[in-house]
Amino acid sequence: MYWGGIDYLGNEWPPKQWYPIPPGTGKSLQEWVQQMKGGDPEATRNARIAIADIAYDKPDEVIPELAQMLGEPSDYCHRHAARMLGLIHFHSGLVPLDIRQRIYPHVSEFLQSKLELDSD
Repeated sequence: MYWGGIDYLGNEWPPKQWYPIPPGTGKSLQEWVQQMKGGDPEATRNARIAIADIAYDKPDEVIPELAQMLGEPSDYCHRHAARMLGLIHFHSGLVPLDIRQRIYPHVSEFLQSKLELDSD
């Protein structure tokens, strides 16, 4: 009896259809931002997750949208926008200095230490 070994060049495993649908799928970034500005806590949470998912691949597109949210009258909106911008900067280093200075008071001490306000 002959055994041909493991077919390591065979079909992809696990199949792509087993993976969950990414959270940012189905709406544009602007639609998610509008949803985040809404008052429904569950919808806002879903929007934050979707925006974070989009920011992982396209931080340059998300940064201006979140920067605009810093001027929102809702404390909830600008607080979450500030935290998301802090995390984007922590992971990518792409948030400009002027925006980092605006978000500094709204983020945790850990993120404050990573914002590098003295240089750009």
